[in-house]
Amino acid sequence: ESTSSPRVSYEVAYTWASTKTQIFLGSSLEDFLRFDLSTKIGVRQGLGDIGIVSLEVIGSPTPTKVWSDPYQIGVDRQDTDRESAGARLRWDKVLGTELELRVSSKKTDIDDEFSGVALGLSSADRALLNRDGSINKFDLAYRFKFENLIIIPRLSLIDDDLDGAAMAHDRIQAEVSVAGKVNKLRYVTNLTLSQSDFDEVNPIYGVKDESDQIGFSFTLFWDKAFGTKWIASAGIVAYEDRHEIDFYDTKATGITVAMLRRF
Repeated sequence: ESTSSPRVSYEVAYTWASTKTQIFLGSSLEDFLRFDLSTKIGVRQGLGDIGIVSLEVIGSPTPTKVWSDPYQIGVDRQDTDRESAGARLRWDKVLGTELELRVSSKKTDIDDEFSGVALGLSSADRALLNRDGSINKFDLAYRFKFENLIIIPRLSLIDDDLDGAAMAHDRIQAEVSVAGKVNKLRYVTNLTLSQSDFDEVNPIYGVKDESDQIGFSFTLFWDKAFGTKWIASAGIVAYEDRHEIDFYDTKATGITVAMLRRF
């Protein structure tokens, strides 16, 4: 499928300089570059040499559309909403270093979860395909700074603790982000590699799934674009997910164009 989708990304913050406390609402540019379009509200607190600690409540203001029964073939599938909400704890500049730690937990809920109904599966087998549940994530990153270059490697452990045991899986993910500047142009590139192992045998295909994912994105920023105070950006993204079960194989490519402004 091909589609286009307008998005608005923003963050509003208020800081008490005397206490180094900040409250914020919106979606950060950092998340936007990772194509995480969730909205967050929270508080950040500077703790001197200890670092900066923030607590965020995160959610998606616009539900994601998914198939109610993805295994239905030969007819038009019915879509339904997938909603998610949770919390994230972040500790940046740990003990005065460039280390960053994050822990998050997010609950996902599909309005009409009818996976496997069209195939006439038993209720026990359909339960194995249930996509509701929670996603728990722990990651750590370190920021290496050079004159005109920043390199951030990140390692993540992710537990997709879904209600359906054939859908639930553990994931390990490695990512490296590189940001640089050339005259008025800045760029950010991300490369992500991950591997997933699923918990139980899939009742449709009779094997336990596993998958390997690779993702790449490159975004270019133009400061004071066209003589204005705005920042223009354009980017590309590519993603591929290869499974032991071919039905779940996924490929995606995208192009982004945006205008940004800081006030």
